[in-house]
Amino acid sequence: MLLITRRGGESFQIGANMKVTVVSVKGYEVELSIGTIDESKSFRTWMSKDVTPKYRESFKIGDNINIKVISVGDNMARLEIEAPDESKVHREETHERIQNL
Repeated sequence: MLLITRRGGESFQIGANMKVTVVSVKGYEVELSIGTIDESKSFRTWMSKDVTPKYRESFKIGDNINIKVISVGDNMARLEIEAPDESKVHREETHERIQNL
């Protein structure tokens, strides 16, 4: 389990193929955009889906990733992420630094 805090417009990466962006925080709701790479096509394309969980709500991505909103406020959301060990979770800026090494 990992706790991560993101403001509106900030993202985090789950593994190599998934990016979650906090679009906005309004009251008790957090608007998230989840982008994944579609490998079924002859070229890699990003597919995205928007979700709007409320404070203390959780949702699943696939069979093994669970995200729960544990606090909201000031255009900021704190999220609890449960993902398999092989799916590294990093803030977007950390993921970019790792890719540039």
